[in-house]
Amino acid sequence: MGWKLWEQWRLIPARTMYPGKRIKRIYRSRLFKPAAVLFMLTGLVTGGLVEAGSPLGNIVFRAGYAFPPTRPAFLRFYQWSLAEFEGGYLPSRADEFLTNRISHCEGTREETAIIDFQIRQGSLKWGDCACRSREELQGKIISNIMPRLDDMSDNDALSAMVFIESLRRKETIGKGGFTGMWTYNDNAATLNRSTFNKAKAGFKDWWNGGNDWPELKNTDPLAGTELTINSGP
Repeated sequence: MGWKLWEQWRLIPARTMYPGKRIKRIYRSRLFKPAAVLFMLTGLVTGGLVEAGSPLGNIVFRAGYAFPPTRPAFLRFYQWSLAEFEGGYLPSRADEFLTNRISHCEGTREETAIIDFQIRQGSLKWGDCACRSREELQGKIISNIMPRLDDMSDNDALSAMVFIESLRRKETIGKGGFTGMWTYNDNAATLNRSTFNKAKAGFKDWWNGGNDWPELKNTDPLAGTELTINSGP
């Protein structure tokens, strides 16, 4: 009986007897180092996205933004990431970086992507750097928005007009919105189309009225209407 057990034990493959040898073989594998590096990079990127406002988050953001052809796509991904991990709020470092980039990419897809990124953030969650920027830059932002206002979705157009007004006032209009723009019934909100069209017409007349920026800063786009844009609670 003892001899049979010895024979069976002796026939067990070495890899089951000595797991340390198997581990060493894995370490020495040509795929181990690339896989380890990939694993570490994945952890760093994930950590940077989850903590977007941290120094690591800023490094991950700048690295993701580094390749010019993919910047518009990266901003869409970054906006999704902010909504998933940061409540949608834009970190101040990213806000300052993007606002500064507008000065260097006028007339490009990148410029439009940055401005649309801020518009989609909405007045609750966009940054305030553009509102504090110099008048020349504010004029460039508005001149990018206005020719595209009619082509935007209703929500984006509303956000764009509030964004323009925040630039004109040089202040962040937190939770900003138009008076009388929505009708509420049974917890459902319906856009007042006539009010919406009146607001867009007011902004287009204001921009195309013959005056130049920054002289337009002293004129309310909604002057002569009952509409106003106010900050929320």
